[in-house]
Amino acid sequence: MYVVEVFNSVQGEGCNVGIPCTFIRLAGCNLACSWCDEPMHKNSGYSIDCVELVKRCMHKLVVVTGGEPTLQAEELKQFIKLCQSNDHIVAIESNGTYRDYSEFGCYVAVSPKNQNMYAFVPSGVAELKYVVTEDFNADVAIPESVRKKFDRRIWLQPCDDGTEEGIKRMWKKCYEIAQMDDRLRVGFQLHKILGVM
Repeated sequence: MYVVEVFNSVQGEGCNVGIPCTFIRLAGCNLACSWCDEPMHKNSGYSIDCVELVKRCMHKLVVVTGGEPTLQAEELKQFIKLCQSNDHIVAIESNGTYRDYSEFGCYVAVSPKNQNMYAFVPSGVAELKYVVTEDFNADVAIPESVRKKFDRRIWLQPCDDGTEEGIKRMWKKCYEIAQMDDRLRVGFQLHKILGVM
């Protein structure tokens, strides 16, 4: 697998927030979001054998992110099986462009970025996390069919522009959107609040 970094922290977002975990950031992404807060995935990373990578997983929960981890789908499937055989729980964080996440046999959080994906969610997805920007339109981004399917597992994550004023403005927008529908949840990034990775 081509890995950018491996580090230990806590899950900062979504349904598993606050759980200590080992993060594995894989190289590469098939999208180019202008507000991406993790440009490290753009470097080519280094190659590491799946067995060696499992040995570096200190916590029970292992979160594989990127970039887009499913670009290395076959290696990722092998890694997940090895993790699970070593009593780890694996969660993937993806942009939603993979055809069928049930193939991975693990927890999958999808953050749809492309408007063409808003009305369709592939199978095998446990939760959704939408990045709320200035121009985010929840009525378009989260259609009724998706709200029904993912009741209370849809997070509104404020886009962080690096300023206190900007994040507060986006939190307010998330709050106002959630007030209109009890099936939506206001998200945050615990790791940034704690000042850790």
